[in-house]
Amino acid sequence: MANRLRSKADYLKGLQDGRQVYVGGELITDVTSHDAFKNAADSVGNIYATVSDPKNEDVTTYVEEETGERCSLTFLRPRTGADLTLRRKFHQIVAETSGGLLGRTPDHVSTSATGMACQADVFADGGFPDHVLDYWRFIRDGDLFLAHAVAPPSGTRALSELYDGGKGGEPARNPNAMRVVDEDKDGIVVHGVKVLATSAVLADEIWVGNILPLRPGDEAHSVSFALPMATPGLKLISRTPFEAHANDFEYPLANNFDETDSVLVFDNVRVPRERVFTFNSIATSLAAFNNTPAHALANLQAHARLLTKTGTMLGLTRLVTEVIGTSGIPAVQDELRKMALYVGMLDGLIQGQEASPEQWPSGFVSNNREVLYATMAWSSQQFPQFALRMRELIGGHPFRQPADVSAFENPASVDAYLRTSGQTNIEDAKEHYQLMRMAWDFAGSEFASRHLQYEMFYAGPPHVTNGHLGRSFDWNRVDALADGLVRQVREKSLAARG
Repeated sequence: MANRLRSKADYLKGLQDGRQVYVGGELITDVTSHDAFKNAADSVGNIYATVSDPKNEDVTTYVEEETGERCSLTFLRPRTGADLTLRRKFHQIVAETSGGLLGRTPDHVSTSATGMACQADVFADGGFPDHVLDYWRFIRDGDLFLAHAVAPPSGTRALSELYDGGKGGEPARNPNAMRVVDEDKDGIVVHGVKVLATSAVLADEIWVGNILPLRPGDEAHSVSFALPMATPGLKLISRTPFEAHANDFEYPLANNFDETDSVLVFDNVRVPRERVFTFNSIATSLAAFNNTPAHALANLQAHARLLTKTGTMLGLTRLVTEVIGTSGIPAVQDELRKMALYVGMLDGLIQGQEASPEQWPSGFVSNNREVLYATMAWSSQQFPQFALRMRELIGGHPFRQPADVSAFENPASVDAYLRTSGQTNIEDAKEHYQLMRMAWDFAGSEFASRHLQYEMFYAGPPHVTNGHLGRSFDWNRVDALADGLVRQVREKSLAARG
């Protein structure tokens, strides 16, 4: 049977397209060979290798009914709860290739696009349903990796205005936010800035849209489209890449799994008409996420990945406590149980999403959004405490390690480290060193701090995640419960008064 699966080599070759990535003032056109990105690219390549391995086809692929070909499960449009379970297990397989540290893997934004293709008629008013479906088929058959940028840059005010007597209040709208500046029969031209594109430097294409509500008058900003990452006029401005200054001993996680975040700058970029999904419609731009299964399915991936990540963190923390000899202390055991409580609760919430699928008018299903948004709000708000417990349990041991791996090249420092670490030979000492550095890279390094911020805010700040919960929660159910009890007590009281 023919398949539409890319190999690791295919993926890495596809990145060598001349895209413009800036790290500071340095222009990088090949992320597969640059010290800032090559290991992360290799890690994503390992995902493609896992998905395309014939031994895994039953758990990483499906047969597409339109073509009869095998495709990545990323692109499966689910019709049943069993399909959702397949997707969730697939997301966990992908996450296990990085311990859940790669968040925006090839199964995330492509899942959003798949969700939009499940209910493409939403795009009929102010958009192009055929373009949405054709694009889903294009990325499905090409097994492409998408990133997305779905927010404008923050409004800004000069510091001098604030410090020189300027009034506070609502920040001004950023005049550099990306917008449509021209249109003709062949397409549109966009200009300006979009944020924040996680994994964009590693992706094949960028999906651009709006996940935040726009205001009347923002119609020029209400466009959704997709483009190859190497499109002329598109620049990716990367944050500091942690990989550039890491290695497998001192910062082993940052060295391999830093997916990087980028700001996108569009300099009069032309978008072909067939690549435009919404245009000049504020309502449809937002409906692309909220009125299709896109947001629900993409966050099923996010939660499955978080489950893998927190399970990895718990297992690593347990291992460290065993190595440093604290695992038998009752207080330590209790903290580990509290971490296990988070992992167990998250697992149950995820399975609850697929146990009661939500039916869409098109006949496709998504995970239950009431449970989804409860999971989203709870997990993001509780994660900082989970991460703090890991820091508490590893204690000061990361700071008892030598400054860098060169300590193992000097007999004097080797002897000192063997004595301080309690190891008897240099190989065991190196393993001990690497384990402690790995734990710190998960819990306290700059890489770890970025991950803490990511888990707290990738779905939005608390008022946003709580807002999703409030809109999806069945308030009628709890109102009826309260009304029933009030009525019962009242009727009994009236009867007693006779």
